[in-house]
Parts: sequence; structure tokens; C-alpha cells
Amino acid sequence: MTLSSSQLIAAGRVLEAPFEVELELSGELKAAQCLEVLRLVPGRRVVAKMVVDGETFLGKLFLGSDASKYCLREKNGVEALHNAGIKTAPLVGGGRLHDRGGEALLMEYLPNISHLSALAQPSSESGNELLCSAVEMLAKLHDNGLEHQDCHLDNFLVTDQGLYLVDGDAVKQRNQLTDEQALLNLALFFVQLPLFLMPQLPELTHIYCRCRGWHSGEIKSQLNVLVRQQRADRQRRFLKKIYRDCTQFKVDQSKSRFVVVDRVEESEELIDLIDHLDEAIATSELLKDGNSATVAKVVRGNRSFVVKRYNMKSLSHRLKRCLQPSRAWLSWRNAQLLCFYGVATPKPLAMVEQRVAGLRGKAYFITDYVEAPSAQAFVEQVGDVEQTQWLAQQFKLLFSLMRLLSISHGDFKESNFLVKNDALCVIDLDSMQLHHSEKALMSALAKDGERFMKNWSADPRLSAMMSQALSDTSL
Repeated sequence: MTLSSSQLIAAGRVLEAPFEVELELSGELKAAQCLEVLRLVPGRRVVAKMVVDGETFLGKLFLGSDASKYCLREKNGVEALHNAGIKTAPLVGGGRLHDRGGEALLMEYLPNISHLSALAQPSSESGNELLCSAVEMLAKLHDNGLEHQDCHLDNFLVTDQGLYLVDGDAVKQRNQLTDEQALLNLALFFVQLPLFLMPQLPELTHIYCRCRGWHSGEIKSQLNVLVRQQRADRQRRFLKKIYRDCTQFKVDQSKSRFVVVDRVEESEELIDLIDHLDEAIATSELLKDGNSATVAKVVRGNRSFVVKRYNMKSLSHRLKRCLQPSRAWLSWRNAQLLCFYGVATPKPLAMVEQRVAGLRGKAYFITDYVEAPSAQAFVEQVGDVEQTQWLAQQFKLLFSLMRLLSISHGDFKESNFLVKNDALCVIDLDSMQLHHSEKALMSALAKDGERFMKNWSADPRLSAMMSQALSDTSL
């Protein structure tokens, strides 16, 4: 099926391959077969694996009134990377859609690629080497007066020919790139690294400075400040979009309810569950049947969900809560924030608030079901000193990350931590708080620490082990 530019725009987020487009390339009309949509910005851009005259390319289609501007930015960015000696997918051709409703660029298709994000894993020597290469690439970029304004790990591609940097649209050429601008761009890269890589920042900073002929000791403190600022800015921008309709989330709002769903996780089973929540809870296995909250394991098809319903205990409770964000609303925010930073928690799928004339009523938080033992059950099951020490180190890491991110949990009983696939999975997030002062953070973390230690009071040996892990975080 051949699609016009208006059809591509009208498809919005629902653009399924394969399809064809007609391109004017070097004065000739060509049929381009789009085999796979790799990236989609609805109504504005389509990135696809394309075949033209039997050859495979990475094709970028630019749509709408700003098509020419964004096409030119991409082209200039790719050329700037090439001229700076930085590997990127080479530009091999360009043109426009036959109906004049958009522009097109064809780039060399890189087979068998991996994203650096998939390779930068804990204790991975090859991943660490590639990460160092990415920092060297950024130093070279800055030496040539360029900055990449979207330098996250997924824009670094690993191929048999080495490391590539892509997304020319994000490349900005400055007449004179100042040291402060370069450090700000480096901080943007650092702040998008997984949190487990944070201890490597001094080494990566040293590599960058060595490449640029700088003394790393002079800029470490400055860079640390920039990283904190960048993290706060990214977090603020992310939290603004988790309750609105966008690429990642779908919002359905009416006078009777507010629903937000993770688009990737949207399915017939999930939508049916959202439409019959109370019925599903009543006919499913209850994990908790409390006065303020009811938690159920709901099975739909081959998938299991956890639905947590926040109840209204009385009329006075309803009046108190109706004007405030519900605990489901807060749990959705907190779960999304942990996922944003790569902290293990059951995948947040949807949040529902019942509303009457805009006032909040019962609310529901839906996640994946995680089959895993609690921290205490894990200790009892393994009965192994080495595994227990491992668990203590996981709690040490969690406390360190919470301090780094200015987060407290609020209910550190052991049943709120599951051990799944060699990771500590955090649940029950409605009491989790973000803190804006060091004093408030340390006070809240101290309370978390006290509650944490109560979990192990019956076992002096285990208590000593956990106490040591907690003291290592300087709480």
C-alpha cells in the first residue's frame, strides 16, 4: 500500500509497516518500501528501514510545515559529525515525497547494531571500554566546536566497525564552544547514565579531561554541580508528562474518571480490567483486604496484574481526600520515577481515579504482578551467608541511591522489598516522598533506617550485617 504524506500524518501513532512511499530522488521517481518503523514522532517524522531499488537504507521522512527545517538540521548535523571525524551513519541521498508534502533523507543502513545502553551493564569490561570510547567521542565532538543535545546511550550504536554516534538533528555547531558549554553537555551525558555507573564518573571525567588536555581536579566539583542541576531538570520535565497524553502515556479524562496508561503496555486485557476494576477485585485473589486499601492479584489471559484500590473509609475521609492527589496518583508518580532511574519496581501500567464533578473518589493503581519472595523470606530460603551478604549490599545500594535522588520510602518493612532476578524490587510506594531540603531528606532516611533495622531484630547476626550495610551509606 502506497501512503501519501497526508496519510502518514493522519496515521498518528498507529503507523504499521510494511507500506510504500513515493520519493523524488535525484530527479527520479522511486518507490521506497518501508519494512519496519524504527522511530515515530506522530505527524512530524518517520524513521524506517527502507528498500529502494533493491538496496536497504535507513530512511528519515520529515512531514508537516517544518519538514524542510528539520531535514536540513539533520543533514547539517550528519555532515558536521562526518567532518569532525566522528563515526555516524553516512548520508547517501536525499529528496522529497512525490506529493511535495515532506522531505526525505537516506542513510547507510547499519546491520547488526547494538545500543550502548544494552551493553553498559554492571561488571561488564566490554561495556566499560565502550563507555570510555563514548566519552572520548564527546571530547572530540567538543574539540570541533560541536555539542550533541540528546547524547543518551541509545544514540551511541555499537557495530562490527566500532562505535557510532547518530541523530544529526541534535548536533549543534557553535562558532566558539566555551568550556562551560562543553561541561554542560558532558553533564547531560553523565546524568543519563544508569545509576549503577555513577561511581565511574571520576574515571570518565579523567578520560575526558585527558583527551582535551585539561586537569581533571580543577573541574570535578563544577561538573558535579552541573550533573545535579541536569538531573533535577530532567526529573522535572519527566514528571510533567506522566499525567498527560504523549508518546509514552495515554490519558482518558472525563467527568467521571481520569485514566492514564503506559502506551507500550496497553492491551485488550488491560483495557478490560480498567473498565471492570471493582468486579475484577471481587472475583480475584486478595493479597490485602484493608480498610484503607484493597490489593488483588488479577489474572487476564496469560498475564497477571496487581490492582491496588484506595478506598474511602467514611464521608469525612472522602471530603478530606477529594481535593488532594489520590494515593494512586502518588504511587503512579513514584513508580514512574523509580523506573526512570532504573530502580527495580513492578512495572506501572495504569492509574485510575473515579471523579464526581471533578472531585476525586476511589482510586486504583495497576502494576505487573511480580512472583518473588520478600527480603525476609529470601533470607530464610537461601540460608546462605554469601547470599545474605549480597542482600545487605543491595539494601546498601538502595539507601545510597535514595540519598542521591533525595527520596525516602516511608515504610521500610521487609515485605515491601522483593528479591527477583538478582535485584531488590521496591513495592508499596504511596508513602514515598521527594525531598527538597537536605535536612528533611536525612530525617526521613533516618526513619527509614530505623524501620529497616526492626526487620532483623530477632537475628543478632543478620542484624549486625544489615547494620553494617546501613552505616556504610553514612545515614
